[in-house]
Amino acid sequence: MKRRTNLALLAGVPVAVGLLLIACGDAPSASPAPDVDAAIDSASPEDGASPEGAVDAGRDAPPPELRSRFVLLGDFGFDDSNELAVSQLVKAWEPEFIVTLGDNSYPESNAATIDETIGKYYAEFIFPYRGKYGPGATTPRFFACLGNHDWQSGSLKAHEDYFDLPNNERYWELVKGPVRFFCADSDTKEPDGTTEGSVQGKWIQSRLEAARDPFRIVVFHHPAHSSGQHGSQSYMQWPFQSWGASAVYTGHDHDYERFDFGPDTIPYVVQGLGGADLRPLATSRAGSVIAYSEKHGATFVEADSYYADLAAITIGLDRIDEHVIVSEKEAARASDVLLAAGSMLRFFDQGAPPAGWATPAFDAAAWKTGAAPLGYGQGDEKTTLATGLAHYFRAAFTVSDPKAYDHAVVWVRRDDGAAVYVNGEEIARTNLPAGVLTAQTLAHEVVGFTAERAWIPAVVPSRLLRAGQNIVAVELHQASAQSSDATLDLRIEAKR
Repeated sequence: MKRRTNLALLAGVPVAVGLLLIACGDAPSASPAPDVDAAIDSASPEDGASPEGAVDAGRDAPPPELRSRFVLLGDFGFDDSNELAVSQLVKAWEPEFIVTLGDNSYPESNAATIDETIGKYYAEFIFPYRGKYGPGATTPRFFACLGNHDWQSGSLKAHEDYFDLPNNERYWELVKGPVRFFCADSDTKEPDGTTEGSVQGKWIQSRLEAARDPFRIVVFHHPAHSSGQHGSQSYMQWPFQSWGASAVYTGHDHDYERFDFGPDTIPYVVQGLGGADLRPLATSRAGSVIAYSEKHGATFVEADSYYADLAAITIGLDRIDEHVIVSEKEAARASDVLLAAGSMLRFFDQGAPPAGWATPAFDAAAWKTGAAPLGYGQGDEKTTLATGLAHYFRAAFTVSDPKAYDHAVVWVRRDDGAAVYVNGEEIARTNLPAGVLTAQTLAHEVVGFTAERAWIPAVVPSRLLRAGQNIVAVELHQASAQSSDATLDLRIEAKR
């Protein structure tokens, strides 16, 4: 299992998260099937009626119409090699836009330094851009929340002159695809107050309660919960969840930390790795799932109408944490389990597989079989694979009536990267490059820390499901030839 020196992972704190993140915890396992290429009987549907607004039976659900790909960036504006390295990481990922978590400019935001600390590194995301580092963006792609260093001079004139932001530019609301953002100004200099009953607090509450987007992410600077040197800021512990928030992201402490307060609670995350000098954690607070302060980085997010996948990635190309938020509509759908975690899979671990290995017609009788998780080096694998850059897997699952489902979901626990196929068609890649995949293709990042236990969703449109036997195939790729471990487990649900 991959580890780094400054990781604080609290013993006894469960990684499985609450209602919106239900599939990210340890999925239940089932007894292995004796013949993995035989049809697997589907599990009984969960109790409860179909959710309001469910599609007519047999409708071929289109891919989610709302998508966004963005970065959450905190404590970055230091104008040094660390900020440069993070900006290069961000640009290589090609996000549609960036939302910041404050401290955009150090040591203070003023007309003489703001372009050097922000535009020098992110000009191509800023519109309208008024600085000297190129033409800027053609549409707004950079949305900055305020931090204490942005208030340091006592005036926001430089910030207000440099950016064109929604509402009053101090706290604002923004919709991008399936995600609605609510930026609060958590600095005590905020003239409209920083309590839940203040003018600002009532505005955030009213806007959150009115929102119906799949995901509602609250962003601000001073963390409501933190084990870092600044610690938890109790005055910002507003009842965001009861107001309708899906997650809260903050900065201020120069580390990364995610809190899980148990079932049916939203995640609180500190993402302060953006470029400022990193600081060790001061303590270990209850609910902390991961606390990290070794390398700079940011959070990279891909969201559609069903799921939002949030991954913390460092400039060392370490994927240190990953968590998934499930939209309320998706979470309310009744599910049938078609393939349980821990099932038997056929696998090929001897280099490049034969042609057509992912198609339903391929004869995999000569492949080995084993129970998941399959892998090596983790310590929890039930089946040990040969070491190598790439491994290939297949399993059969049965769908009695495809018309009964809106879509299916293949949940993948993988280390490091994976591509998923259903009945011969690729439906998703995670942590892999675009283009043709070969047995020598490397994953983008090393999956470690709590990201090793994350379950990542791949939505299967109903048009790919067949009555009777279906085939799921996965190829697993390592980030380097020196990788110390590999993991694969699968779970498939059909959604009504």
